Amino acid sequence: MATAKPARAASGVDPREFHRTTIVIDALGGGLMAPGPGGSKPPFWQWKEGGLTALNVTVVARFARFLEALRAIYASHTILEAYPEDLLLARRGSDLARAHREGRTGVILGFQGAAAMEDDLTNLTIFHRLGIRIIALTYMERNLLGDGCLEPENRGLTHLGRQAVCEMNRLGIVVDLSHVGERTSLDACEISGAPVALTHSNPRRLCDSPRNVSDELIRAVARTGGVIGITPYAPTLSPTPKAGTRSTMEDLLRHIAYVVDMVGIEHVGIGTDMFEAKGATEWNSTTKRRYPESVGAYEHANLRTTGFESLSQWPAVTERLLAAGYSTEDVAKIVGGNWARVFARVWDSGPDL
Repeated sequence: MATAKPARAASGVDPREFHRTTIVIDALGGGLMAPGPGGSKPPFWQWKEGGLTALNVTVVARFARFLEALRAIYASHTILEAYPEDLLLARRGSDLARAHREGRTGVILGFQGAAAMEDDLTNLTIFHRLGIRIIALTYMERNLLGDGCLEPENRGLTHLGRQAVCEMNRLGIVVDLSHVGERTSLDACEISGAPVALTHSNPRRLCDSPRNVSDELIRAVARTGGVIGITPYAPTLSPTPKAGTRSTMEDLLRHIAYVVDMVGIEHVGIGTDMFEAKGATEWNSTTKRRYPESVGAYEHANLRTTGFESLSQWPAVTERLLAAGYSTEDVAKIVGGNWARVFARVWDSGPDL
């Protein structure tokens, strides 16, 4: 898809040049896919075009089991090995700076849902050793650790869930609360000894979606030192999600400003949830069919925010933030600096590899 080149922002800063000198991190960017047939460009060309320093890619989600996760991690490593000049596995905070310095894209391996741990905490050590650095406790529904955001009973962390949070703290794995139930998330914030993250969630007060989060939870995440990743995913960003209205860049800026005003610039980032390789057929047969309450009237064609339909358009976000009057220092925090700080703090606290 052809993308328009961002103009200079009102500040006079060229957004693409800004990305070349600033760490830019997408806290949930999609998946790591092998190139298609016929010598087509690898699906991660958009990452380069968008000036991304690093992004969190989903290895497994939902109710994947232990062996399924191991196979998926293996598949991710084969791609990383095939493109050493383009990609770098991010295990420590220094890897983010290295990726930026060397012009590569740092790949952060993550799980959307901790079901692959099964009932054995020792599996978390195996995952950590294989490079997993972010794990969401649940994905929409209940698992052995706690409730997902769609569970009507809204129960808290189980005893195993509490153990898992503490073990993730010990290992240096970021606890992600996107898709996690309210009570389970608040429990995790209370017991975590490390910053936790909402990698791709928006304030429910601005968009009434079950995938979004309360002001109480936003404040709780910030109190841990964590970051809230505002997402351009339309069902969680539009002011009228039940009507299936496509979101705009103005909506994105409004959500960012709301959280900045509530908890401060140091606790705001971006996570796009932009799985560009996931086509309409796959989305309709999985997300829309399984979780209609989370997507409502939306179709695949209008899931993304106008003006931010591809990861290659990341500079447009930077341009709009600068034009809105944010200083270059604050923009640098929102587009990646805050994530870099939190990821380094959590990852570097873990045991040596």
